[in-house]
Amino acid sequence: MIMYAKTPYPRDPNKIIALEWSKQNDLLIVTIDMKCIIYKKKENGKWECTNVNIPTEDLPTCACWHPHTYSFAIGFTSGIIFICSKKENQKWKIKKINNHVASVMFIDWSSSGYILSTNSLDSTSLLVCTSGLLDDNIKNRNNIKYT
Repeated sequence: MIMYAKTPYPRDPNKIIALEWSKQNDLLIVTIDMKCIIYKKKENGKWECTNVNIPTEDLPTCACWHPHTYSFAIGFTSGIIFICSKKENQKWKIKKINNHVASVMFIDWSSSGYILSTNSLDSTSLLVCTSGLLDDNIKNRNNIKYT
């Protein structure tokens, strides 16, 4: 069975670098010209588009959503990572992490949401504690086990 649905597309001639679905069913699209677009499906079935302005001219390489909060991370060719987080009815907060000296090729949060795994062309893989970087409203914090 093939299912078809009208999906949003930025109608931009630039190449898409990352497509990521959040647990809230929002779609993050990052393009090579650093457009960061979030599509959120409303109750009426229509998609609402939000642009997030990232303060860099570097080329994006990868992106991922946080597993529990309304936050995402984007890696760049310069080795920089931006973490963007937002609470309801507030503006986006953007934090910058400088840990790599070459392109970030992969980023992903741990299931707890406290550690961001980053891999780079500088031959390093780092685990970054993001606990203090976000407005952590993580549910079931008591159920998280550290080993």
